Amino acid sequence: MKKNTDYIPGNDDALRAWIVNFLAKLTAQGAAIGITAPEQSLLGSLGGAAVGGVDNFNTKKNEFDSALANRKELRAQFLAPLRPIVRRAKTNANYTDTIGEILGIIGSDTPIDPATIQPEITVNAHMSEVCIRINRKGAQSVDLFVRVMGQANWTRLTRVTRASYVDTRPLAQPGVPEIREYMAQGFIGDTPVGQPSQNKLVIFTGALAA
Repeated sequence: MKKNTDYIPGNDDALRAWIVNFLAKLTAQGAAIGITAPEQSLLGSLGGAAVGGVDNFNTKKNEFDSALANRKELRAQFLAPLRPIVRRAKTNANYTDTIGEILGIIGSDTPIDPATIQPEITVNAHMSEVCIRINRKGAQSVDLFVRVMGQANWTRLTRVTRASYVDTRPLAQPGVPEIREYMAQGFIGDTPVGQPSQNKLVIFTGALAA
């Protein structure tokens, strides 16, 4: 008989399909291998809730992605006509710096001191991934690092230029939750700048690993 070290899928969509199949076959097969009716009822209730959790997460994620795209589109629609209109207004004979300051259409000449840059991150654990929100604080990009509590060395995940990153790596040991620690280092070009972000901890339990 084939033995698997872990038969529970780590990916949310694969896990959902696995649970649906397991519950559909459980009534017919469970009693033969000693899974009692109360146990089947419990697994049915918990499995249905787990499927609902995956569906809810996917719905919220799709809503977030849609809201993000809508925000970008609306910003672009506003800024596209704004800039030429402001450029034209600044050539008007009646334009003054005072008017420009009142309207907020005078750019700042204050340069960012690379030495003062310190990115900020927030982390949230979900069923099978950790979502990291990033404020670069003037850096062009950041390197993201992670380590499990107790480890001395950091593992570099990736270079990020966006406002978020999703860490989809599974648990090192299936079924054994991890306390993960994340950190970001700002970069301008290929040069690290400023100070690393404050370290952020999160408990990652994985996707219902057996």
